[in-house]
Amino acid sequence: MHRMTLADLLVRFKQEARLSTDAGHALHLEESYKALLERTQEDLFLAHDWPQLRYRQALTHPAFADYVPLPAEFDPTGIGNVYYVDNQSDEVSDPLPFGHPVDSWQGKADWVRGDILRPPTQGYPPLAWQLNANSPDGPQYDGTQIELYPYPDRDVRLLIEGKRALNPLKVDTDYTTLDGPLIALHAAVEILAAQKAEDAQVKLQKAQQRTELLLRRNAAKSNKRINFAAIQPKQRVRPDIPTTLPGQEGTSFSDGRTFDLGSVAKPADSSSDMGDM
Repeated sequence: MHRMTLADLLVRFKQEARLSTDAGHALHLEESYKALLERTQEDLFLAHDWPQLRYRQALTHPAFADYVPLPAEFDPTGIGNVYYVDNQSDEVSDPLPFGHPVDSWQGKADWVRGDILRPPTQGYPPLAWQLNANSPDGPQYDGTQIELYPYPDRDVRLLIEGKRALNPLKVDTDYTTLDGPLIALHAAVEILAAQKAEDAQVKLQKAQQRTELLLRRNAAKSNKRINFAAIQPKQRVRPDIPTTLPGQEGTSFSDGRTFDLGSVAKPADSSSDMGDM
């Protein structure tokens, strides 16, 4: 990956599109060119699973917190797996299922406190996760926070795998997240195609070849550099825990999947009610 500043990227784009690179030429078009480059990077970012953007980071979900914000480095749409690290053994769990069980959202009146919706079950270990479930009659969020089920009664250490977020590309000193020459090529193809230039197809082939080359090379580098052997998931973190809770066997997820909820350790004062907190 050859990351470039927006200023350098603009020059490279003009060269690929056969536009004048004179500093004073067509200044009224530069803002539209920069917008094109920003949009082109966004399109490429979404179009491919770039290996060099894969990211893993530790995160602590505080006890009794409604949500925990994702680190700014993560793209919320690119979250892959979420694991938790056992507080006693330090072993890493299997990937947690995504989405709260449908049954857990029934009887909402039992767990509404003020205007904040809280899961009806609290305890440990976590059994599922999702990105802040918006509710028509609850608070709305921007999709950048993680919620656990059950509601944690202690700090939970998480490991999150996903994709790095796209850096802003607004001012001349901003750096590209993806390969600068690749962005310039794809943006130039759009300009040349609009002009019905004879070499538009040749330029497109160059852009496609560079895309494939970068994906192959970075996949190989990623496989060589990243080693998570020290934190590989175990088959089961707590083999001593039963696999179901009374009355909650076969709970369903919103996508139709079912699973048996693992045992949830009750808070120390099990007689307290969530509504009284």
